[in-house]
Amino acid sequence: MSAVDLKGKDADWTQLFNMITVECPHARVENLVVVDGAPWGYTYIDFTRARPREEQRAAPGPSDRMNPDWQWFVRECQELRDGIITEVHFRDGNPITIRGVKSAMGRINGLLGGDRAKPQRALALA
Repeated sequence: MSAVDLKGKDADWTQLFNMITVECPHARVENLVVVDGAPWGYTYIDFTRARPREEQRAAPGPSDRMNPDWQWFVRECQELRDGIITEVHFRDGNPITIRGVKSAMGRINGLLGGDRAKPQRALALA
């Protein structure tokens, strides 16, 4: 299977990929803001700690390590391009489901609406 094309957004995807796979592999991300087809920010992450599993070896970039679940998620964000995905659920470091609300205009919006929503945090955890 070939690597997914991150369309020049490698740093944005690397940051989210590492945060989920290393820090919060069992999590629900609320109001994920997607800008130009890549993750930009979020309202908060609701995570669960589980007994650590074997560590993954670091590869040059996330596109080389992304399984079909991640490739599906990247394509969903690229299709959305700009908007807010109200929830993303991760299990074992992999995106499992996304939840959104479609407006009459076809955009996926958060509770505030895609044009008025402002993230409260950048992707990096403080």
